[in-house]
Parts: sequence; C-alpha cells; structure tokens
Amino acid sequence: VEMAGNVTTVTITYTLANNTDDLIDEGSFKTYYQTSGGLPQYGFFGNVLPGDAITRSYRFDVPGGSTPKFLAYPSHFFASTYEHGDLLWEVPSP
Repeated sequence: VEMAGNVTTVTITYTLANNTDDLIDEGSFKTYYQTSGGLPQYGFFGNVLPGDAITRSYRFDVPGGSTPKFLAYPSHFFASTYEHGDLLWEVPSP
C-alpha cells in the first residue's frame, strides 16, 4: 500500500493454480471498505486450464485517500459482500 497525495495505490501478487480436471474462470477482484460494500476491480477475465497456474501482479489506485479494508477474490463476483471461503487479503494501513 502506497499513498501519494489523495490517491492510495494497492498492489497484490498471487498465483492461481488449477489442480482440477475442469476449466476455471479466473474472475476478477472486489475491494471492500470499512464503511461501504464491495466495489469491482475489473481486469482479469479468462480461464485457467486444468493443471495450469497463472501468476498475476495487480495494482490499482483508490482516489480520495481511502484505503480498502479487504481485497477479495470472490466466488460470486456480483454479491454485495464476500463469502466464507473466498480468498481475502487484509489491506494494511499505509
């Protein structure tokens, strides 16, 4: 997490592995704030082939100087909250 003026920049790096025999939808991320619901962070829509792994580095800017509380890789992207079992990163304060 970095702050420059009135913009907070959050960067994550992760590896998504498909250890199944099925195609997995890579999906995208959502940010969750202390005082509001999730906001979509579009950018990664594709498939992960069976037995394959993809490493991504994802960087996004949040205007207004507010830092998200969580960054989620949700199983249901259009849900208003994250669910038990979703991949979550707790975002530290800058």
